[in-house]
Amino acid sequence: MARLIERQMRNWELACGQQQAEDAPQVPQVFEFVTISRQAGGGGLTLARALGKRIGWEVYDREILNYMANDDGIQKKIYELADEHSEGYFESILKSLGFEGHTPGADYFRKLVGSINAVAHAGHAIFVGRGAGFMLPAERGLGVRVIAEQKVRCERRAQQVGCSLEEAADMVRKQDADRDEFVRSHFRLDPALPEHYDVVVNTGSLSTEAAVEILVAGLEHKTNIHIARPQ
Repeated sequence: MARLIERQMRNWELACGQQQAEDAPQVPQVFEFVTISRQAGGGGLTLARALGKRIGWEVYDREILNYMANDDGIQKKIYELADEHSEGYFESILKSLGFEGHTPGADYFRKLVGSINAVAHAGHAIFVGRGAGFMLPAERGLGVRVIAEQKVRCERRAQQVGCSLEEAADMVRKQDADRDEFVRSHFRLDPALPEHYDVVVNTGSLSTEAAVEILVAGLEHKTNIHIARPQ
């Protein structure tokens, strides 16, 4: 994890230096990306990793993003690079999100926004969860919602952790509620509404391989990038 983050920060540093050398505009542009919002047990992380393998992009899940947001050294580097390139850039993003610094969890959210944007400015990436799709410019990436029937999700969770279906159902409900509350509290949006996404994937009726190809097609169509077909 540490090597991945270090490499991405180095990529961003190089990109900032190149843009400055070319006298680029002061408002930096993020690379194309994919954001995945998912129901608990929906298989969103599995799909993200399969997509990352297919197109050669790194996957940033909740664990990695939390690590970045909570590491003071990483945060110092992120804000140094941001201010060198465009003073107050992240603050302008926070303002556009209606950020209120006095709310509970404000410090973590500020750092999370900085971390996600730093990664997006360093190279192509796939983000899983944490409301990333609401922090980045929608026109630059593909927003995905991953769902499945409640029964399917509970069966998957029971198999993953080795518990009863009743216990799995409780876990799924709690995780869904926690994730939904995070988005509602910070973005004032309902993450379950399909209009927030470019593609909604039901992993209960589609294989991972089929879902990946749907996302590749959607990404190419929306962002006009070309992704090589598998040999």
